[in-house]
Amino acid sequence: MSHCDPMTLALVALGEDIPADEAAHLESCQTCLADAAELGQVVTVGREAPLELPEVPDHVWAGIQRELALGGAPDGTDRLASIATLSPRTTPAQAGREQDAPAPVVPLRPRRSRVLGVAAVAAAAGAILGGAVVWAASESGGSGPATTEQLVAQAVLAPLTDAVSAPGEATVLDSPDGQVVRVDATALPANDGFYEVWLLDADATKLVALGALPAGSIGTFTVPPGLSLADYPVVDISLESYDGDPSHSKNSLMRGILET
Repeated sequence: MSHCDPMTLALVALGEDIPADEAAHLESCQTCLADAAELGQVVTVGREAPLELPEVPDHVWAGIQRELALGGAPDGTDRLASIATLSPRTTPAQAGREQDAPAPVVPLRPRRSRVLGVAAVAAAAGAILGGAVVWAASESGGSGPATTEQLVAQAVLAPLTDAVSAPGEATVLDSPDGQVVRVDATALPANDGFYEVWLLDADATKLVALGALPAGSIGTFTVPPGLSLADYPVVDISLESYDGDPSHSKNSLMRGILET
């Protein structure tokens, strides 16, 4: 059969069910697996974004529009123009000066046309988030956004298989948006499936999924409001397949107990 269409890959990235024949193809096609993993990273970034962002001043919007060659008004009354071109990256200081002349644009050549839409949206979202951070830094008078994160607990994530060469680490932080779990699992190797981070109770009979973690990376996950880490003190990383089943695969690669 032909490759999975973009809608099917998007459903996989979101953890939704897909038809059996599509799932069978996905398991055997490295091209579709790579695209699904790429979209999964976009979903992870979106889920980790804060629920509310500070209002972005007009001069920051102007810098974003220059960088992405956009034509929409900052108040949103005009639709944004084409985002098929990107200008070279500017510094925060340059982004705040409206008098700067627009830089030359460079054509955006996506790796694959069927993920162009997602890539473009991700680029625009990243620019907007970056603009908010630049504005927050300028308002606070520092060189970067102020942080009030406070350490709550941490755990060493011991390898449960020879496939993982070194232990990882999980850190729980209190942030302005609530508690987050930061997972460092850079020793996880690349694999055909994807990695999922879980919180388990002490008996490993109850579990809560936090989100997908790309191989060899560090991820930050929001703890669901109302969930007590005293009831779910175990951090677990499992290897999951793209089968549309949201339950734990029972194939854990790393695990550790949070300690305050």
